[in-house]
Amino acid sequence: MKKHLIYFITALAWINFSQSTLAQEPDSEAELSEEQKVDLLCGCVSTFMDDMHPQIQTMIRDMVAIGKEEAEQNFTEYLMEHPEEMEEILKDSKALENFDGSMANIEGCEDLNTILSDTKMEESSMTLEELEAEINSRDDCEFAAIFFRLGKQ
Repeated sequence: MKKHLIYFITALAWINFSQSTLAQEPDSEAELSEEQKVDLLCGCVSTFMDDMHPQIQTMIRDMVAIGKEEAEQNFTEYLMEHPEEMEEILKDSKALENFDGSMANIEGCEDLNTILSDTKMEESSMTLEELEAEINSRDDCEFAAIFFRLGKQ
């Protein structure tokens, strides 16, 4: 049972971030500068990830740093050694599963999906490459940068 749960959690994290789901069709109008959009993205993702179990944070960092397989192995080993944390990790994995909804539930992040929608990004003066460079250059964008990289894999 534990092994199935471990595979579920790691697969869930990988699938959700490799298929970046932030870009949905807009449902409200929000006029922000490019810098404000990056601020919002980084702030919302950081707030979301700050609430995640530390081992989920580590696994996501490891997916980029050491690769998916080794990250999953380390995560599995951690769960086997700390079964008492399984419930909290499962709760957080459900938040990852519903990434868009979870982001929309964070105060100030309700319009993030709209702001980063395909339509809005096409209207933006900032290219995807410029957005990636900006996110990568900022200390407050660690997880946004990681998710961007995972989404490109």
